[in-house]
Amino acid sequence: LPPPRPRILIVEDCQIALAAMQQLLERLGFCVDAHMDGESAMTQLALLPPRYVLVLLDLQLPGMSGYAVASWYREHVRSAAARPPWVVAISADPDVDACRDYGFDRCLPKPLTAEVVAMLSRQLLAVSAPRP
Repeated sequence: LPPPRPRILIVEDCQIALAAMQQLLERLGFCVDAHMDGESAMTQLALLPPRYVLVLLDLQLPGMSGYAVASWYREHVRSAAARPPWVVAISADPDVDACRDYGFDRCLPKPLTAEVVAMLSRQLLAVSAPRP
């Protein structure tokens, strides 16, 4: 049997951006779960062991910001995971210092280009590959 495809969680409230990111990542071989709000993302992130190798989290979400989700994740879940996923902020105007303060592993500008997504996926696959 082939190994399972790495799983990514995208949290983005813009349906068009969400569909574009999902399509890009699926073409690169990832299995993608998509959510449009922070509350549903928290439900997925609370599952242990972690299902995801990467979480792409919009900072401007309705109801609960991406910063609040990342802060909650860092305080309540991340430490319990043996191999926690990367949590990457995506924003039209990212504040790198604030992203670092809230526990994001990376901060990327929107819209995500195919080149940026491909580069990120290569880095991610290199880090998450099983070790002999």
